[in-house]
Amino acid sequence: MRGDGHTASHIRQIVELEAKARGLPIPLNVAKRLMADEYSESGRETVVEVLPHGAGQLLTGAIIASNLQVNFFNRLKYKDNPFGRAFLGKLAKQAYVELRIREKPDNKYGISAEISCYLPLATFKACGLRHDQWVSVFVVPHQMTNGEDIWLIDALNGKEIA
Repeated sequence: MRGDGHTASHIRQIVELEAKARGLPIPLNVAKRLMADEYSESGRETVVEVLPHGAGQLLTGAIIASNLQVNFFNRLKYKDNPFGRAFLGKLAKQAYVELRIREKPDNKYGISAEISCYLPLATFKACGLRHDQWVSVFVVPHQMTNGEDIWLIDALNGKEIA
């Protein structure tokens, strides 16, 4: 198809539509080939969000966004009272900042892993972190009382978070 003037992106879209119409998954080797072709043709990265699961994850990347005003009480619709604090546990004991961190795309497929994670605000300020700064984080999943999992930063640039 590429010889007929179709772009790698267009070919990927056709394959995805056909697989969906037939209710079949795209074989891993085919998906990788399509992604590699598209990345080599366009240079555009594919961002994949890594959701909290299993054990911890190590990620090195740039801080692309931050939210300095995380309020777990509002997010979970709890009142800031002894019961709400008991439900939140350690998340109610200090202020947190939400960070989005993205890895550099891999050279072959152009895939960039990205995570949304939480760090104590005091640590964020003490380290002087800023947008576009490269950091290495070890994150661990934390299940909130509503069943939602979030990533908490356990270590930053090789130093454990107290």
